[in-house]
Amino acid sequence: MAKIDRGSLKSSVIGYHFLPRRDPEVIEMRSGGGCITVFGLPFLLAGLFIMQLPFGLVPGGNSGSLPWFFFLPFGGVFAAVGVFLVFGRSGLILDRRRKLLIRWKGLLVAMKREEQFLSGEERVVIQRDSGDSDSGLTYPVKLEGNQLKTVDIFSPANYQEARRVAEEIARFLSRPLEDFSTGVKVLREPDKLDESLRERIARTKEDTSFLPAVPFQMKTKVTETAEGVILEIPGGGITVSLWLQMGMALVFLGIILYFFSGFLKLPTPPVFRYLFGGFFLILSSVPLLAALRYLRRGARSSTRVTVTPAFLRVEERAGRKNKVTEIPADELEELDLPTQREMTRSIRIPGKFPKYDLPESGVPRLPDGRPMPKIFVSLMKLAKSAGIIARSDAAWVQFGSGLPEDELKYLHALIKKILTRR
Repeated sequence: MAKIDRGSLKSSVIGYHFLPRRDPEVIEMRSGGGCITVFGLPFLLAGLFIMQLPFGLVPGGNSGSLPWFFFLPFGGVFAAVGVFLVFGRSGLILDRRRKLLIRWKGLLVAMKREEQFLSGEERVVIQRDSGDSDSGLTYPVKLEGNQLKTVDIFSPANYQEARRVAEEIARFLSRPLEDFSTGVKVLREPDKLDESLRERIARTKEDTSFLPAVPFQMKTKVTETAEGVILEIPGGGITVSLWLQMGMALVFLGIILYFFSGFLKLPTPPVFRYLFGGFFLILSSVPLLAALRYLRRGARSSTRVTVTPAFLRVEERAGRKNKVTEIPADELEELDLPTQREMTRSIRIPGKFPKYDLPESGVPRLPDGRPMPKIFVSLMKLAKSAGIIARSDAAWVQFGSGLPEDELKYLHALIKKILTRR
């Protein structure tokens, strides 16, 4: 079994780091500094430079052409953002002995402190949200409870980082871990966080020998081998969704260029204008570059999946580049297939508790039992399937996105049957 490297949790993780454990009953985390300081420094310097122009402290050209009350608020916004990014710090303390959760914020030192009591009903949650990473996703890790105000721990762009930290906190507090990152709820108890799929099936005595009927006109080519199967999954091509992402990236880039074109006209030395203008131009072009990358991958892509009782190997081909992910069968912990029904039942409504005993009536329903609005049903039919998601503590991979749901169900059952074969 793959174990968590506790030492890695003491290193910097997307601006957050775990402090060394001096007390086995206490976990302390801090955020701020590091790369965030480097990112905020241009904002701070730009703000301070703009604010001093009316006073002539630094030669800046004809600053008298604009009133002073233009420079101070405009520069103050930049300076405030810079101060927050450069000097801002926050922390989270989990005290298992006193059953206490402490959060603090401040500039270099704690200036505001908030305490909450742990009732024992809390749960650690991993979600998936839009973020600032090149993949467009972040994975927030939260601590939730019926009597606890939701605590945002951190939001890395890497799922494996989120998973490692969430498991560490769930194990420390002996609380269940709810993972919604695939669109469906995956619940793991604190004493079974490292349980493999093979061990889980053996414990629950699940019958994996049954396979659904082979779908008519499958897109996937299935080739049987002496040890297992090889699946050849064609790429989805350039979809409407990819074109929409490209359009949104272009609109965002245009807005940024229009806004900062005024900044370049300020009465400042050319070196400052071009320095900060280039910085924001590079920053705003990141979404466009990410969209171009996805268009290229969608145009020339395919997936080859090799399944044996020893491992699951996924080779993603995009043009001349290949990405290979291999997960040993003994380390594979989850093999999920988010269907539309499961994704509907996993919708989280604030203040509402899901009903898991609803009978199957053929009518899509929200988790609280109400019929789903027709517009949501139509939108879900337009959305392509997420595919199959395989995960371990060390790696995760997603394949088969866009395939028909009946084909994915067949492939999912086939893969599970082979992986759990001894």
